[in-house]
Amino acid sequence: MAWSIWNLWNALRFDKSLSETLLSTISSVVIAMAVVEVVRYIIKEEIYLPRTQITPGQKEITGGVVKIYAIIIISVGIDGLVFY
Repeated sequence: MAWSIWNLWNALRFDKSLSETLLSTISSVVIAMAVVEVVRYIIKEEIYLPRTQITPGQKEITGGVVKIYAIIIISVGIDGLVFY
């Protein structure tokens, strides 16, 4: 995220193409937010929530994988809309 803001600042400072830099900045921020969301979910599920059973059931495993894939697919979709 900081890299995107730095590139935007440089584009404003040196009069580069603002629209292209702004789209690139938005794209990078969306992908960074998706990565943060996946990491937050993994930390919440694996570290903070205590497990009552020794091994998680298939429903719990499948639900976690589906949520991670959904976050990735939505972020890629939003990224595609930015460049459309």
